[in-house]
Amino acid sequence: MVGIDLKAFYPLHAADLKISDSGTLIFSDKGGWDLHLLRMEDHRINGVRVHANFVCRIEGGPDAAIHVNHFGGKFICVIGHDGTIVENGLTEKLTVSRDSEGWLTVDLIYPSGTVFFALGLSKSAPILHHWEGDGSRTCELKHISLTPLPFGEIDESERVVYVDVGARGGLPTQWAWIGSKVRPIMFEPEPIAAEKLKDYIDNFPGGQLWQVGLFNETGDRTLYVTREAGCSSLRPPNEEMVAHCLSADFFRLVGEEIISVTTYSEMYKAGKVPQPDVIKIDVQGCEFEVLEGFGDLLEGCIGIELETHISPLYQGEKLLTDIVAFLDKFGFDLVELSRAGHYDRLLEFDAQFLKNSRWRTEQAPNVQAKYDTVREVWGIR
Repeated sequence: MVGIDLKAFYPLHAADLKISDSGTLIFSDKGGWDLHLLRMEDHRINGVRVHANFVCRIEGGPDAAIHVNHFGGKFICVIGHDGTIVENGLTEKLTVSRDSEGWLTVDLIYPSGTVFFALGLSKSAPILHHWEGDGSRTCELKHISLTPLPFGEIDESERVVYVDVGARGGLPTQWAWIGSKVRPIMFEPEPIAAEKLKDYIDNFPGGQLWQVGLFNETGDRTLYVTREAGCSSLRPPNEEMVAHCLSADFFRLVGEEIISVTTYSEMYKAGKVPQPDVIKIDVQGCEFEVLEGFGDLLEGCIGIELETHISPLYQGEKLLTDIVAFLDKFGFDLVELSRAGHYDRLLEFDAQFLKNSRWRTEQAPNVQAKYDTVREVWGIR
């Protein structure tokens, strides 16, 4: 296990921390009704099982507790001041021992869908993670180590082939949590973002990373680079719509680059990539063209999740209604639509499309199992 420098942690929300003279880290609650967290970042733990081990001592009365926090509002486990396991949450394995001086040794294995590891001060009986702090509860941490672990073996035919177009940052959290069931096929043309994914993709047997853009044709295209890299696109921003963004400066053009693009169907015909089960697209205004590039492979695809607009945020882009009509030809239903982005009007949405249950009954058992996995991840009953 690799020991973590305690100085890598930083406080979040209503928390405070300091390094003691003996080198331990002490963090405490501050005033205010809020979470009380400290957090560190480790790219090795994104999308893998994690073996964590830490030694701490909790003070602040009989209801003082500590929890391991997962980004996105999930709680991995909750441990009382005396070492009692209050809640084992997302843990696959959890043991706690306590010595005569009150130091707790916590050992756990859990699925991680983020680069962050966080600890939080809590109250127990009942469990409270948001509460009014007064500085009386503290946790002293003297050791922590984190080790990425491989996922367990499952039937290869039941792993969801997840094609991630615009893969910056890795798999979405809800898919990373079930990493053993996923075979990611990632496309990220931006060199720096692609470089960060090289070690990450090795966590997934059969995973692939392609530093190329997907479109509805093969060739070279102009990438319009914006101040915020995640807003860059093969289409220039539409200034009229960008004005409605609360962070409009993110879309300010800072340069242009020529990148290579191809279609997924051409790569499939060349034997380079597999039939997709789920397609995720985040390409800033070119979702329609990317979908066209999958061609008839959409017939065998289970689900699609993408970012889309109801007004053109980028010049000449196809909108949500165009995408719904296109995917209807392949038997997809729009099953979820949620507001996204930070705008002063309805503009950007995250959309999920799924084949209907009748389609499921016509598929082989392994495809039915994948279909059920998609529904589970998306929270569809």
